[in-house]
Amino acid sequence: NELLNIRYGSSPFKDAFAYVVANGDNAIAINIMPSTDGERITTAKIESIDNDRITISEVKDWNEVEGTWNLNTGLEVIDLSKAIIVKDGRPIDISSLKKGDLIHIVRSASKGIIVTVK
Repeated sequence: NELLNIRYGSSPFKDAFAYVVANGDNAIAINIMPSTDGERITTAKIESIDNDRITISEVKDWNEVEGTWNLNTGLEVIDLSKAIIVKDGRPIDISSLKKGDLIHIVRSASKGIIVTVK
């Protein structure tokens, strides 16, 4: 039924992105989110965790045009309520994150989509 809805335009997944974290040919995690055309890749250090939100420091955004990481001083808090978090090749819960963890984030504005822990 969902495939018919997608074909005829009534699905919430129309114009959505599917983010896949894979280990070889195996999908570890999949997150389907509405397309915003504003996704960024960010690296940061976790300073604190409060429910589904993390406070971060040492924030840098990837600049695809220049091929460099640029300092981002305007981003301090990320909402992980709908994010998939992966560590050591396995999905984890936000409660497994720790202060000082170094992370990569695929995000839209201040909403995390995929988080990988180094």
